[in-house]
Amino acid sequence: MTTNTLEYLQALEGRCQLSDTEQAQFNQITKGQEGETLLATALDNVPDINYIADLQLGEKYHETQIDFVVLTPQSIFLIENKHYQSSYQFTDGHLYSRNHKRVDNPFLQMHDARECFMHHFPELSHQFKIMSILTFSHPQFSLRGDLSAQGT
Repeated sequence: MTTNTLEYLQALEGRCQLSDTEQAQFNQITKGQEGETLLATALDNVPDINYIADLQLGEKYHETQIDFVVLTPQSIFLIENKHYQSSYQFTDGHLYSRNHKRVDNPFLQMHDARECFMHHFPELSHQFKIMSILTFSHPQFSLRGDLSAQGT
């Protein structure tokens, strides 16, 4: 979700009744922002790194957002952060929430973000080791299932 979407929903929230879809989208974006704030606070305490938060890359018909790009002297870490709460199950390549709702696979999202980053900055792979990391920031999150096939 883009920052513009969050600003739009924040402006609407106090002025009118949000539809169920808009309210769900607002709650999801707000929860994601909370997780990204937690991770940014943790990164602020790591010495000798720099980071870019909320990097937007894209072309005319496809936009990719990377939560954090962490720069060290030897490596670049592309971090996708999820602030999921409660239990999730990974089954047959799909992620399901506690209420059995299928959720977009964050491993695929992380892979797509890496591909997009490499497309935009191919020369960096010659200078730095580029690694993708998926983090889960909510303390009440748990993940079960076989993740061995993810390979990212």
